[in-house]
Amino acid sequence: MKTYKIGERYQVKRLSADIDQHFRQKLLSMGFIPGAIIHIMRVAPLGDPLQVEIKGCQLSIRRRDLEKLALEKVSDDN
Repeated sequence: MKTYKIGERYQVKRLSADIDQHFRQKLLSMGFIPGAIIHIMRVAPLGDPLQVEIKGCQLSIRRRDLEKLALEKVSDDN
């Protein structure tokens, strides 16, 4: 299981092929599209859910749902 820390940024590379179509559409409508930057804002005390900012909106997402995305960490100097 991936460890996410407050302040980290990730770029969405792609959505996993095994996501059902309804959930895929929900993720896309919330801004989880390839190229989008996800900023980790808060992590719940037990590690789930995570509060993230994407495209100017803050939302909470379960760790298992976030792990269905192919993410690449973005360095702080970008």
